[in-house]
Amino acid sequence: MTTEAAGPNNGKALAASATTAEITPLGFNMHPIVQAILAQNPTIEAMERLWALQREWDADNARKAFTAALAQAKLEMPSTIEKDKTVDFVGKQSGIRTYYKHSSLGAVMDAATVPLARHGISLSWESSTEQNNVTVCCVLTHVGGYVKKFPPVTAPVDTSGNKSLGQGVMSTITLLSRYTAMAALGLASVDMEEEGDTPRDETTSESRPVTNEVIEDRKRFEEAQTAIAQARTDEELQKVGAGQCKKVKGKDLRDKLETQFLAQRKHLRTKIAQVNKVKGEPEHGQDDGDYGPPSDE
Repeated sequence: MTTEAAGPNNGKALAASATTAEITPLGFNMHPIVQAILAQNPTIEAMERLWALQREWDADNARKAFTAALAQAKLEMPSTIEKDKTVDFVGKQSGIRTYYKHSSLGAVMDAATVPLARHGISLSWESSTEQNNVTVCCVLTHVGGYVKKFPPVTAPVDTSGNKSLGQGVMSTITLLSRYTAMAALGLASVDMEEEGDTPRDETTSESRPVTNEVIEDRKRFEEAQTAIAQARTDEELQKVGAGQCKKVKGKDLRDKLETQFLAQRKHLRTKIAQVNKVKGEPEHGQDDGDYGPPSDE
């Protein structure tokens, strides 16, 4: 099965941006040696060798034209694609929530189709299914006759989210089409993760699967952030550090809270010192040993 590239806005964009003149196929270009020998009325055997030489010449020229066209098209494409789709569901059996963002196939094709078409290149896929696996191969075709087939990628049918078999096959084809197109064109999603990475909590660099526990920890983190910002005295800040901050489990999140905690403490003590100076009273609460950062130590 062959699938032609299509994005949500390709029709209008192509009509406005890709003119006929820009994608005119390459004309016939005869090898100079072939042209010279043909003028001498060669034998049939010699003609066969000449046409073999001409085919090699044509193939080499087509490859060079494709390479040049793709390089020009790349100059008009963004180097990264925004993550415009969100996956968010809770497994019925596991009860674990999965949450992550990714670039959709439509977003990839919106970024690539017009630049490719402007320089005479089309993108398509060849897909097949065998048992429980789906295989997709990305193909770039140039008007000069050159066809570039990239190595196929195979993955099991995606049956997550209570998909039917047909839905699972199409979901996997879409996934592999996106991956192979981005690989073929040298594109990447913003903050692209390594292949095989588990979806992560985007608020931290830790390798923590996005489960209900991680989501609850994020809520505790946000509540502690708000409490630190709202603290108006050293005493209030100390209670936040000893209470809400210590309930946060993620190390990266706790590090962020510690930075905010220390900055707020410095702000409060500077403000108190300024007030006391105006009043002519001695400064208080300046000893950093009075309160510790929000850690277990």
